Amino acid sequence: MTRQTENDNKSKSPSTLSRRWPYREQKMWKKVKPSTHPTNMVLAVEHAMAAYLAILQVLKTHIIEPGTVYFERDYRGDNSDSHACYCFAFEKGYLYLECDAACNMQLHYDFTGYAKEAEVVKLLKLLIHLKLASHRPRQPDLPTFFKGVMAYQPQQFIHTL
Repeated sequence: MTRQTENDNKSKSPSTLSRRWPYREQKMWKKVKPSTHPTNMVLAVEHAMAAYLAILQVLKTHIIEPGTVYFERDYRGDNSDSHACYCFAFEKGYLYLECDAACNMQLHYDFTGYAKEAEVVKLLKLLIHLKLASHRPRQPDLPTFFKGVMAYQPQQFIHTL
């Protein structure tokens, strides 16, 4: 019986197996439901998304200079990454909101060397204090990271302020 199983596995190519495997992991933030998680966790996800959007609005209207080219993507509706919710990046900074495997929301940011870094950190102060935001420097630096984003991401997500 084991010999037959071994022969069956040999006859199936990896491409055949991958085509037969329709499973794609669901977005982590969608897994948080009132029936399966405490109510405060559902609210935490909603509030983290609302806080991200409010911070992003202030960045776009009051902090970032007009004419700045930026990348903005809402990952909530696509299947490219099960943890990603939102991403915003420009040459001097970035914000990335994700929902980790434990369904905890986390905002990663980096504005190192940006002239208005203090203003941005002031916006993020509450989230940093609640340990919902963490500084995560891009490697090797932000301008190089942003050039990679611009080269890799589709043009539909590239905008000018």
